[in-house]
Amino acid sequence: MRKIAKENLQITGIENWPRVETSSGTEYVPSGWIAVFVPLTVNERAKYEGMIRPYVEGTIQEWENIKGYGARLSAPGYLDCTEWAVFDTEQEAREYLEEMYGDDDAGGKRGRYDIQKKMPALS
Repeated sequence: MRKIAKENLQITGIENWPRVETSSGTEYVPSGWIAVFVPLTVNERAKYEGMIRPYVEGTIQEWENIKGYGARLSAPGYLDCTEWAVFDTEQEAREYLEEMYGDDDAGGKRGRYDIQKKMPALS
């Protein structure tokens, strides 16, 4: 496995996340990109669905707001990054990234990574 730079591993602080169920699976939208509150009227649902659609793949089936720590791998200097995964604790987010993207060092143990505490909100 190739070595992943620690600055490529990202964990947010605890945030609100719309968890969106789509025909492609479960996807998470960072709260800095959009905030969706439920329950909604039929007109409000159509409005928010239109706001969510650019951030997910597949057909939107339903969504709910959750709180958690977002985790992903990014490639600085590029627009590429993995999808967000959201966890109840920062420790769970860190373990996910180390399991999915970390590499074994000479001692056979996973490397330790500094984690970015807060991602800037995109406007």
